[in-house]
Amino acid sequence: MTPSSPRPPLRQAPTRLAAWLDRTQPPEEVVMIGAALAVAVLGALGAFLFRRLVDLYFGFFFTDVQGVLSPFLRQLGAVLLPGLGGLIVGIILAGFLPNERGMGPGIASMMEAVALRGGRLSLRRAVVRVLCATITIGSGGSAGPEDPSIQLGGHVGSSLGQAMRLSDERIKTLVACGAAAGLAAAFNAPFAAVFFALEIILGQVTAATTGIVALSAIVSAVLMQALAGPQPAFAVPAYPPGGAAEVLLSLFLGALAALVAALFIRALYWIGDRIRGWGIPLPIKAAGGGLIVGMLGVVVALGFRLRPEETGIFGIGYPLIEDVLQGASLAPGVIFVLLLVKPLATAITLGSGGQGGVIAPTLVLGALTGALFSQLVQVFFPAVTTPVATFALLGMGAVFAAALRAPITAVLLLLELTREPAILVPLVLATVVSTLIAARWQEPSVYTLTLLRRGIRLVRGQDADVLAGLPVSEAMVQEPYIVRDELDLLALEQAFYETHEHSFPVLDRSDALVGVVSLQDLERARSTPGWEKLRVGNISTRDLLVAYPDESVGTALRRLAVRDVGMLPVVSRREPGRLLGTIRREDALKAYKRGVLRRQEMQQRADHVRLGQLAGADFYEFLVEPGCPADGISVRDLALPEEVLLTAIRRGAITKFPHPADVLHAGDNVLALARNQEAAGALAALFKRDASRPRLPPGPREAVPRGELPPTVSGQ
Repeated sequence: MTPSSPRPPLRQAPTRLAAWLDRTQPPEEVVMIGAALAVAVLGALGAFLFRRLVDLYFGFFFTDVQGVLSPFLRQLGAVLLPGLGGLIVGIILAGFLPNERGMGPGIASMMEAVALRGGRLSLRRAVVRVLCATITIGSGGSAGPEDPSIQLGGHVGSSLGQAMRLSDERIKTLVACGAAAGLAAAFNAPFAAVFFALEIILGQVTAATTGIVALSAIVSAVLMQALAGPQPAFAVPAYPPGGAAEVLLSLFLGALAALVAALFIRALYWIGDRIRGWGIPLPIKAAGGGLIVGMLGVVVALGFRLRPEETGIFGIGYPLIEDVLQGASLAPGVIFVLLLVKPLATAITLGSGGQGGVIAPTLVLGALTGALFSQLVQVFFPAVTTPVATFALLGMGAVFAAALRAPITAVLLLLELTREPAILVPLVLATVVSTLIAARWQEPSVYTLTLLRRGIRLVRGQDADVLAGLPVSEAMVQEPYIVRDELDLLALEQAFYETHEHSFPVLDRSDALVGVVSLQDLERARSTPGWEKLRVGNISTRDLLVAYPDESVGTALRRLAVRDVGMLPVVSRREPGRLLGTIRREDALKAYKRGVLRRQEMQQRADHVRLGQLAGADFYEFLVEPGCPADGISVRDLALPEEVLLTAIRRGAITKFPHPADVLHAGDNVLALARNQEAAGALAALFKRDASRPRLPPGPREAVPRGELPPTVSGQ
């Protein structure tokens, strides 16, 4: 193989599905619609089986078995069952996911993958976590079933997209389709599921993805109704319309819900940190956490003379929500204790290694918050006759919105559950107030706090730290097309046609930047009589928004969004009229992808350095030079010293662990650990070109420079 020959990728050959698509070449709309439908069906079936397993386990342990036991054995069983479930989950995680860190919503990992890894997820990991979630919740662990359903759907979408060898953008869309399918199946609320996928998973609402995500959510909800019936996840009574007092009080309920959500998030992570500090194996830790949850639930049940499953502490907690919505009389003391114990039990369950989600616990806390608020209203405003169920529903939406930072999803979810438009006004007020106040008190959401602890700060689905760390000088086009202010509009029209640009910087005779002209400016000018005689200077925008080379790409993107413009001229701070380049959204996106790769490379280097420190070796990186002894040689055939370990091969944007069959090629970067300088020197010799060997010239390289338009177009 000559040096000019293309180097093979480290990826394996296309899958059968990808090969079939290559042969048949169906229209892209057919590909995405078919993929979205497949994800919807698989997501609905996965959610259905998951819920059936959870209901089967929980019903067997807490209804069938408990019903034939004496009161003492019934309470003892309620204590031991979560511990037994934790032990089983811990053993499974230790065996199949040894690097699993326990607490930390899996949805956060989906958000990270969408923002930084093109939506690429491991289906095996999701299956293991979902299986563990059925055991955790079915044995009485305090967690929700919706998050695992969302994870399963999202991972199915990612796996299908990878099998089809789709682009990163389409894989991310299928992840959102799967997440929407999972939530739609869990709640029978397709429209709320659509906005959850857009708000939380993708981080932005775009017309290009909304339709395909909505298709998956609706199909999933319809299929779930066919399998399980049209009823929602829990029984919701008819919403009784209220008056002006209810609307006003919803503002105060929103503030109380924000406090509850903020305290829940802080407790979730604070307790999780304490538990992870226990220096014991995961199975024992998970079993201990389950026992603590069991004891908490039994103490509350005995204290208030309730059955264990009525406390809402064990399992999902939906029966408690239904009791509150149906007007069950709960003393203020009971509500207050449950508001303290429920988040504590959830934090212990997830922090000790149990699997499950946080959506159901937020809804339980919201119902309890609304019930407590209703009793406070009766004390201070006895003339108000709004029923408890009304405030419970508003509280559910407000706590959900504050904890997840998803107000649109919360509003749509409650609208679909109640099917009552009269709830809209107080619900919107409560969710908006709770979201704003919670963001003030506790900036990260229950999901983004996990990412922040990993050093990732997402804004609209992108890592804000990557954008903040990229200067405009790295993203801008340094030799952009320009036009002169004296150019006539017929020549400008020709310039747009030939370059396919949508806007140009405008320079005067002294090469000073004087404006920007866009295709829209030309279209508006063409409606003016005698437009052919006008010049670019007559129609260009003079009130300029500009970027500077030393500011961040994130700052430039925010400036682009101010007026929704497509391009910013980049100018010198000392000479504002001197054009240095231009930056567009697509330029920023390309730079963002480069920044993500750079960040991943730095993390990989740090991991290798830590590995070398643990192994008592030093970390080295070598470039495979053309004509060196290793060029064209497989890893298996390399004469490696015994004190050397190859840890990774990087080829372009792809980094992988070395396989004996991998063939090294010029330009590859090889990462290795060596115990001493002699071994490192011997390894370096393998990647250095032997001067005695002839070196072939490189292959042809086509360069397409971009510069100023030809004189016939630019007017020079």
